[in-house]
Order: sequence, then C-alpha cells, then structure tokens
Amino acid sequence: MDPITSLHARPKAWLANSVLAPHVAAFSGYLTRARYSARSRGNYVASLAHLARWMSQCCLPLCQLDEAAVELFLSRHLARCDCPRPVVRTLSALRAACAHLLQVLRENKVIAEPAGATGPIAEELDRYDAHLREARGLSEGTRRSGLRLVQRLLRYKFADGPVVFAQLRPEDLRQFIATQLELRGTTSNATALTSALRGYLRYHTSCGDRVQALAGVIASPAHWSLAPLPRALRPFEIKRLLSSFTAELPSPRRGYAMVRCALDLGLRSSEVAQGGRRCPAPPFAEHHADLRQARPSAIGSGGIAVARECPMSAPTVMHRAQTFLAERRRLGFQARNPGYALISFARFVERRRHQGPLTVELMAEWARRDKAQRGTAETWARRLKILRPFARWMRQFEPRTAVPDELIFGPVPGRVAPHIYRDEEIVALLAAARTLHPKGGLRPATFEAVFGLLASTGMRVSEALTLRDADVDLGAGTLTVRRTKFMKSRLVPLHWSTVEALTRYRKRRCRATHTSAQMPFFIGSRGRRLGRALSQRQVHRVFIELRNQLGWINRGATEGPRLHQLRHAFAVKRLLLWHRQGIDLDQAMLSLSTYLGHTKISHTYWYLSAVPELMTLVGKRFERFVTAPGAGHE
Repeated sequence: MDPITSLHARPKAWLANSVLAPHVAAFSGYLTRARYSARSRGNYVASLAHLARWMSQCCLPLCQLDEAAVELFLSRHLARCDCPRPVVRTLSALRAACAHLLQVLRENKVIAEPAGATGPIAEELDRYDAHLREARGLSEGTRRSGLRLVQRLLRYKFADGPVVFAQLRPEDLRQFIATQLELRGTTSNATALTSALRGYLRYHTSCGDRVQALAGVIASPAHWSLAPLPRALRPFEIKRLLSSFTAELPSPRRGYAMVRCALDLGLRSSEVAQGGRRCPAPPFAEHHADLRQARPSAIGSGGIAVARECPMSAPTVMHRAQTFLAERRRLGFQARNPGYALISFARFVERRRHQGPLTVELMAEWARRDKAQRGTAETWARRLKILRPFARWMRQFEPRTAVPDELIFGPVPGRVAPHIYRDEEIVALLAAARTLHPKGGLRPATFEAVFGLLASTGMRVSEALTLRDADVDLGAGTLTVRRTKFMKSRLVPLHWSTVEALTRYRKRRCRATHTSAQMPFFIGSRGRRLGRALSQRQVHRVFIELRNQLGWINRGATEGPRLHQLRHAFAVKRLLLWHRQGIDLDQAMLSLSTYLGHTKISHTYWYLSAVPELMTLVGKRFERFVTAPGAGHE
C-alpha cells in the first residue's frame, strides 16, 4: 500500500501544501529501496507531515533545512507541540524520518552538503571521536549517537565558548540530565544518556582529569520488567473473545479449549501447547497431594496431577557436583575443565528429570551428546573419564551409583601430534594481527604483542593474559609470572627484540588509556572489555579468524593449528638451537623445564616433537658417534 495515500486527510493536507510536497515521492521511493516495511514507511511519511506543518508555520524555506533546523524542531517544537491529531510525536521516529529526508534532499542536490563544524566544541568532539574509534573500536553508528548526546552537554554548559572540562560541575550535569529527561523520559533514552555520559567521563579519566564527583551524579535508570501494572481483560472483552470462535475458523474447538485453559487455569502459553494432548482427566478432578501438603513438585502438562516427588531433603546432582568440586579445590586442584564438564553433566541430569542412582547408560548418553555432530569416540572417552572420580565419590551417598568402565568407548587417546609452527608462519600471523580493525588502533597492537610474546617465550595463554603492568619489567627484561599452573611463580627472561616489541605496545597503550601498576598488561579496547584483561575466549576467537584467513596447511593431528601449540613450537626450536650450538642437552633441559614452569622434567618432554629438522641433526650426531666412537660421548 502506498504510504502517502494511506495517510489521514489532515496530515496529507499538511504535506500537499508545504515546500516538501515535490519531494515526498522521492522520499517514499528511498524508503522502499532501503527495504523498510509498509508500516515503517507509513510512520516515516506521517512524521514528515509533522515536519512540513512546522516548516509552514515558521515560513522556513527548503534551502535552509539542515541538521540545526531539525534539532530546533525536535527540541523546541516537540516539547510544546499542540498540533491537532493525528500527529506523530515519537522522538525516535521523527529523528529518523528527518535524517532520511536530509539524505534524500542532498542526493537530489536540493540542499547543500553540511559544512564542517568549527570551534572549541567541534575540536573537543573530534578528539573524543578519535578516542572512541582508535581506543575503543566503536562503529560509526555507535559513535554518532554518543557524540550527539555529548555535544548537547557541551553546548548546554559552554555554548560557543572554550571547553574547559574542569569548569563542569555536578550541578551542571544534574540539570542537563533533568532537562533531557523532561524532553523524553523513557527508560531507553535514560539508558542511552547515562551510557554516553559515562563513556565521556571515562575518556577524561584517561586524560588525567578528576571525574569522581561528576560520576556520582549519573545514576543507573530503573528498568523493571514488571514496573507497570499488567493490563487485564475486562468481562465484555472476554465474552467477545470466546464468542469469536465461529465455524469459519480452521479449528474453533481447539482454539476455544486453549483459551479456556489460559483463562480458567492461568496456564502459560507453553504449558497449554505442550500439555493439551496429555491431560488424562478433567482439571482438578482430584486434589494434588504434593501441592496440598505444600511440597515442591514438577507439575506435568496442563497443571494436572501428573507430578513427580521432589523431596527437599535430597540434595540434587548439581549440589553434589558443586560439593565435589569444592573439596577438590580445597586440596589444591584447580579443576577448571573438569568443573565445566561436571556442571554440564548435572544440568543434563536435571533436564532428564532422572531419579535414583546414576547409571552407566545415563553417563554414556551425556558423553555422546554433541550439538555440532562432530563427536568422536576419543572425545566420548575423555568425557567419560571425567565422570569416573565423581561417580566413585558419589558412592558414599548412593552405593548403587555405577562407575563406568574406561573402555566403553575405547581407550582414552594419549598425546596428539601438535602443529609445529615455522618462522614464516609466525611472521605471517603477526602481520595479519596488525591488519585487524580498527587500523592504527589499540586492538591490532594488543593482539600482535600477545601472539608475539607467546611465540617468543612459550608461555601459556592464561599466563600472558593475567600479567599485570607491574609484572612486566622491561628495564631488566624480565616477566614475573605469579601462581599459575601447579601454583608456581617464576621469572621469565626476555630477548631484546621481545623487550622492544613490548615497549612499543606499552607506549601505544598509554596513549589510549590511563595506566596503573595493577592494571592488566594486555587490555581489551572494545565494549565491556575496555580497560579490562583480555579473555581467553576472545584471544582464541581472533586467532582462529586469522588462522583461517592465512590458510595454513595443518601438520598436526588436531583439526587445525591451535594457539597453545606455539608453546610446543618454542620447545622444539629451543632444542634445535641447542643441538646446533653443541650444548649439553641433559643440563639444558633442566633450564628449559624451569623456564616453561614445569614441576617435572617429564612434563617438558611432552612438548618435544620429532620434526624433520630435529631428526636430521640427531641423525648426523649419531653417525659421528658410530664412525668415531672414541671421539667423545655425544
């Protein structure tokens, strides 16, 4: 339907008698090409009619229509609008319609392009926009909405004068917020306003300004999902609803029965949909024993007496799993990955509503579940191995608990051949990290430094991401790794090239944000991670993205090269270097084990792989040993 012809007669007259009349068809065509729905197009055209009436009242020529005129329309006219109904007064719809109109008029060369803003406020906004783009990596649309609100604050306080942030007082900020909420007091507007102001204050915190007093003024808006009173159907509306199920409908009896369940029993729509065909008896034909005795139970479909006993005195599997993990951690085990698996198993048991002792069938069913349909027998065996200690521990409470055999899915696989990175692959990885978005920002420099540190030191990913700024002593060329795996702390000496790379990153980070000794050394630069430590999930996600982009050929037994395998590559390359230098490996391996943070030297042997280069060197040394056995012990 044409949005122009569907307009009410009064708004249509406003458009027809205004200077915007020749451009309404182009405006409607623009919305159609942008694939807006018919409802949205009609709402925008009605908003355009409101603007047309205001322009006619103000005698505003079309050539003077620009962002300043639109802001005047939205801020002054809309606050005391007395235009006769029907008229659109929604700020978001009016703002969007005006923005689309300006774009259409400029595409058709009807109005001039916007002149670049000048003055102290424009300079302040340019600096803040550069911070949002480079340090935080925000998109253009997000930056634009935040800058618009900050611009209102600066104009409110400084008008056209110089921007001196120290002159901004808590009273000024409080009055500005109150003024903005008077124009539009919705929860969404309050949330956007507080988010923009807090971001601006964080920017000035990184500049060294004191914002504690100002930050206390900005309170989080209340956003309660049940704050307004729910609207209930009145008796005559219920009567009309029930009488509407006539024979013309596809399934009138089914619809009538479902509505009666919702009205008479107060069931949710999901309960009605799931329980309609499982009702064995009329509702409340007999009393529900559990509900009558105030005991918790799981009600079956439709709230009928199809329930299972759920005594409060019996701890759930989730409670048992959490208790088991707490005991293990008190003994010094981190139990991070097994903990995730046990919690997942407990949730699986709860979803199945399993009662009684844990069975082998139940554990095997959990071990084989795989949403991506990529599970293998080796993966199932690893999952089942995690459950064995928990099942043995559960026997003290439920003697009938089964302990699964280790060979149900075959033996648990041992060491998997890793991908040993070549030097050119590491160079390509760092070059790809420098091309991350936003170019020239903090994010590319952060990931380049992280991947370079892992490749040059063989550190664990968790160790690099938990480094504090005080732990990185670039003057002495050492890192202090604190209480990592096996609760060990150690000093990690750095190569001079690594020190130079970390120095460049620290300078780049200091320009982007405020620094302190206890802040994370590698920080996030976008969204909620701004100024906080990088998460392992984020680092692995970026690595996989770059790995797929580079198209490496996988030389390991895993699905693709992994980030942790940089640690394997470091150990192998160090062994190669010592072989070429003729160093005694029996003594040097102790140094490598200490450098990697291992408690046993056998753990270090796990990272050694028989790559062709290493086997060539070993073969040549063995040949020399065989041909000249008396030359020395090699």
